[in-house]
Amino acid sequence: MAAGVTDRLWEISDLVEMLEAWEAKEKRDAKPIFEILEWKIGGGFYVKATLTNFTPENISGFETKNDAIRWIRNDSAAWLHTRQHVIEKKEAAK
Repeated sequence: MAAGVTDRLWEISDLVEMLEAWEAKEKRDAKPIFEILEWKIGGGFYVKATLTNFTPENISGFETKNDAIRWIRNDSAAWLHTRQHVIEKKEAAK
């Protein structure tokens, strides 16, 4: 208050509420990350998907980098929806 940052005395509950709102926003804004990587042995490509809970998943079976790009553009949303549903079920079972 003396520094002019706020005009009221904050309670611990105010800080908790602010932190919870920030965490909720971060969760809403979180997006998976898709990276295309080349297999070092055997050739071909795979997509490394890092999900919003930071769980990495490898999707393999792409002959070319363009095949992997096409999968990200056309099929990753459906895969992600299914995968997130499986993760939520596992977390709920804990």
